[in-house]
Amino acid sequence: MTGKFGGTMVGDGVEIKGNINLAQQIPHYDLHLELYNILPASLGIADIKDTVSITASVTGELPNPVIDGHLDFKELNIPGLHFSKVRGDLHYEDALLKFTNVKGNVFGGTVEAFGDYHLDTKYYNIDALGHELLGSIAARNGKIKCKVELDFKIRSKGDPKTALTYGSFKSGKGSYYIIPFDSISGEFSNQNKHLEFKNVVIETKMGTIKTDAFDIVNGKLHIGEIYLEEPENGQTIKII
Repeated sequence: MTGKFGGTMVGDGVEIKGNINLAQQIPHYDLHLELYNILPASLGIADIKDTVSITASVTGELPNPVIDGHLDFKELNIPGLHFSKVRGDLHYEDALLKFTNVKGNVFGGTVEAFGDYHLDTKYYNIDALGHELLGSIAARNGKIKCKVELDFKIRSKGDPKTALTYGSFKSGKGSYYIIPFDSISGEFSNQNKHLEFKNVVIETKMGTIKTDAFDIVNGKLHIGEIYLEEPENGQTIKII
């Protein structure tokens, strides 16, 4: 069957082919499933407003289906992150969706990820690596110009406001304001529009710049004390 539909599932279309074996005491699935531009929120999968298309096989016993297939998001927005062209594999069993081999675009670069989502608790976890990301987009600060390698994780217990994104990063050569640098590295966390950086180390020809106070709250940048460690004598001086 195929066509427009709505109700508990909202999307552009669904197609199901195959058999349900009723000869056994417990019926078994043997189906091929196509879902076109489905709204995940209508299936109880988080509060995601972006649509996904899924191709999958459905096996297992009638009360407990097992689904294996592929997913495709043209765009995917979750707290603090905007992905595009997201594709990957999925496995569903016992109310748990697992995502593997996920690849997409984010912050002007690419990302590879895996994760899971529990339909009953609404909890989800994502582990990802970002490559060749634009530092200005990732930090929401046009003064930072560089490309970044990013190791980040997302943890959510169902409430978008408490979803936590955190991890570490390291860049290649670039500039911050008018200061050129060889690399910039550190740790970060982002929760409820509060982006915080810690243990930031900027390697420059003048020495090593360090700071633990570097926040972006509701899009506004806040910078605390910044120190320079001179390469000649190792002396640390406060520059801001």
